[in-house]
Amino acid sequence: LAKYGVRADLVAKSTRAEGLLEELRRRHADLAKKRVLFPRAESARPVLLEGLRADGAEVDLVVAYRALPPNDEGRREIQAAVDEGVDAVLVSSGATFDHLVDALRDPACLRAAKLVSIGPVTTDAIQKHGFEVAAEASESTLEALVDALEASYEGES
Repeated sequence: LAKYGVRADLVAKSTRAEGLLEELRRRHADLAKKRVLFPRAESARPVLLEGLRADGAEVDLVVAYRALPPNDEGRREIQAAVDEGVDAVLVSSGATFDHLVDALRDPACLRAAKLVSIGPVTTDAIQKHGFEVAAEASESTLEALVDALEASYEGES
């Protein structure tokens, strides 16, 4: 937003949908009959949408983007990278991890890498596939994801 000269009126402490819903409810006790434009990912959890509607808000939901599986070339590139060996995988969404697993001939090869998650929802998605998460970002930003990766290597030589 700042890049485009727009000031955010509200920034929730928690970057999960629950955190934003809680902050909206705290600041705006009466969401009834408020009209909200909600651009989001197609695969986003319904928490915020359902919460706003339950509070009486009129929500215009717009699918702003989709996390699509890789095409054949992308699958080959992913497999080639994993075949060469990777030490860590930065996972920025549950859908991304789902597509990664589907793209690999043998997803078990990921067990040799540190899986670093951008946040709790993504961690849950990784764990649903039976994998362990080596580190989780303290907040859902790319900077925090990189910090979590760095922290996961502290103390190793």
